[in-house]
Amino acid sequence: MAAWIDTRWFWTLLILTLCGEFLLPCLLARKDPAYRPGTMAVSVLGRRGGPVARVYRLWLAWLGIWLLTTAAVYAVGAAPASRWLAAGLAVSLGGFALGAGILAALFPTGLTKDLSDPSALIHGIASALGFFALLFLPLWRALLALETDSPVMA
Repeated sequence: MAAWIDTRWFWTLLILTLCGEFLLPCLLARKDPAYRPGTMAVSVLGRRGGPVARVYRLWLAWLGIWLLTTAAVYAVGAAPASRWLAAGLAVSLGGFALGAGILAALFPTGLTKDLSDPSALIHGIASALGFFALLFLPLWRALLALETDSPVMA
């Protein structure tokens, strides 16, 4: 599994997925007249009944599944250097993939920030925890670089 991280397919899919994370909401926003990019979160694109909801929610599911796979592959590759840091990397990236990707796709939000709907509440909490977990990814990566004697990368 760790050898897969060195393949062209892995990196191509990862780069396309990361580019899509930023480009797709811009493209979909043009198809949703109720969406206001300056004042609304991108999660609104996936709201129930929205014109681009199916596409955006499928995208979130793909993002979550692919980043969860990436977290596992990355952790296996980092484990020989430090099992603890590899686990931190996996939890950080995997938490984001699960919360802001998979759970956000399964539980859509509404047009407003009203969290009285259980689906919107789950979406909001999962997304917030997912983004919070992602904040620690650079720390884990820097510590891993120090562990592998790469202070410039750290």
